[in-house]
Amino acid sequence: MLGGYCGGPEGTALVGMAYHIQGLMVNQASLSQLLSIPHQTDAQHYSELLWGISLVYQALARNTL
Repeated sequence: MLGGYCGGPEGTALVGMAYHIQGLMVNQASLSQLLSIPHQTDAQHYSELLWGISLVYQALARNTL
């Protein structure tokens, strides 16, 4: 959650990567989807959230099969 326990968009991206790794390793999932919500409802927070989520998916596309 952006603005909550994760902090800013960088923290949200870090938690998103941990969420994906946990899903693969612990739950043996074959599909993982990062859905996050902003703690505050400003338009600026939505763009920061989209930046963090896109960072996670770019890292996954680059470093996984």
